[in-house]
Amino acid sequence: MLQLEELLAETTDFQAEIIGDGEVTPAEYEKALLAWQACVGDAGATPGEIYAIGNEELTFDFEITAPNEKAMQDIQDEANLCLPQYFTEVSAVWAFQKLLTPAERARMEPAVVACLQEAGFDLADDADFDDVKDVMSRTSDAFSKATPCYEEFPGYFRVAPSAEEHEH
Repeated sequence: MLQLEELLAETTDFQAEIIGDGEVTPAEYEKALLAWQACVGDAGATPGEIYAIGNEELTFDFEITAPNEKAMQDIQDEANLCLPQYFTEVSAVWAFQKLLTPAERARMEPAVVACLQEAGFDLADDADFDDVKDVMSRTSDAFSKATPCYEEFPGYFRVAPSAEEHEH
């Protein structure tokens, strides 16, 4: 369950303006992402291209070039402040909006189970989400084995973060 009041109490004014109504539009998501990217650039790092990470979420990487370790660390420290300043809570609300309902997840289940079976997981044809979580947790290379299924069905694997994950 999204705790909007808690997010609003913890976030910056920039993000509060975006998430205040409990919804993040695509334009607002892009605004926050670009502000984060610009902040990283202003910190002295070189932000890379924006790319999708699944479930309609976006991110970017950045590089730091500096004359010495101290300068590099200073840039890194300043760039690290950008994510919580401009994007953390916006991203959380955006991701929450993208969660599947139990009915949507159930409709998708047979195709996901078939994909995971093809990837080598031992699942019954009528396996449910709990069965999938269980079999995935017993395999150390589960993520790499299941990558094609994550890519094909990213929403299925997305779950609401726990309350502890929202604490800073």
